[in-house]
Amino acid sequence: MAILILNQYPPTRAPYGNILRPYTKEPMFLLTSHQKGEITGDYASVEYISNFSRNGNVERHAVNLHKKNPVKHLVATFEFDLIRAAQLRELFGITGQNVKSATAFRNKVIMKDYARQAVQIPAYANIETPLDVITFIDTNGYPCVIKPVDGADSRGVTILREEDDLIAYLAKSFAPGYEIEEFVDGDMYTIDGLYHNGRIVLYWAGCYFHPCLDFQDGKTVANYQLAGSHPLSKRLYAFAESLFSAMPMPPTTTFHTEVFHTPDDRLVLCEVASRTGGAGMNDLGLLSYGVDITLLWILGQCNLLEEQVYTRGPLLYGWVIVPPREGVLQSMPEKIPYGWVCGYAALGQPGKTYAAPAGSTDTLALLLVSGETESEVVERLAAAKLWVEQNCEWS
Repeated sequence: MAILILNQYPPTRAPYGNILRPYTKEPMFLLTSHQKGEITGDYASVEYISNFSRNGNVERHAVNLHKKNPVKHLVATFEFDLIRAAQLRELFGITGQNVKSATAFRNKVIMKDYARQAVQIPAYANIETPLDVITFIDTNGYPCVIKPVDGADSRGVTILREEDDLIAYLAKSFAPGYEIEEFVDGDMYTIDGLYHNGRIVLYWAGCYFHPCLDFQDGKTVANYQLAGSHPLSKRLYAFAESLFSAMPMPPTTTFHTEVFHTPDDRLVLCEVASRTGGAGMNDLGLLSYGVDITLLWILGQCNLLEEQVYTRGPLLYGWVIVPPREGVLQSMPEKIPYGWVCGYAALGQPGKTYAAPAGSTDTLALLLVSGETESEVVERLAAAKLWVEQNCEWS
């Protein structure tokens, strides 16, 4: 019996072989988008596949491997691999997230079909023809949001605020695979954590410093944790519990949930994912609980996760993205002179020409900070970001 792993993350972010080997003696087979020379770990074989997300040879390799080494567990953590992993599990007759569950979390229309049974959602509709857009606006008015049904990172999202926006949108080459929904006014909050064996076993609530779509206006995306005493903390947890009661949940998954808090005090679902949140979300779990939630998810996908109690520490944490700007990056700082900065990833490449951000997580640097209060974390996020920006050289 074997463990099959589908991977599109950098090897340093998801060293599956190193994670799993202490827990199992099963041979591990890796299908990856990264070159073999970048991979370390105790693998029975490593197969590099280009254009991984769209290459059907991923499935072909998996099926051929299963014929020779029957797959007992299949691991996938990249969002665009979740459905294909579920399809392979069903073909191989093994446990884990199935197609129904993976599709419900990846397809935003199906997601809302489930979610509306338990929580409040915006008005929405699947887009198959231009008439779907026109009739939705006739019924619900402006503004409204059009987004890919299976997108991520706020890419491909369009906000229609008036008739001229609609005219411009319809003038483009029309393509299926999108949904339209009402624009919800309000602050965006998050609930992240780990779900295992029918319950939330650890979580934290947070708030976006600027919502993900604000990158289109040149604003930074950041997220900070809420204290347990915050008025919305318990409400957000209850919201997640209700939401998960309606969703077809997998046996084990990390989750990232985005919720609007409206001016009239309603909680309205934006979307939910059965995977670890992007940017610094996994780091917030590590800092708060001392555990890597993605690692726990990987163990869970192999039925190796043991039941235990997770205790959250007293400090609050947040992350902020320093986005690239247009121009050539000449240099950027290697260290940050603040003791409360607990993580700094300088991802910019000196000498590289950058364009304006195309997605909410396009990143020059990622900063993690700590604080005793929410306001202190927010102030430090702004200060750390400003310091990095002022110490980068561009031409």
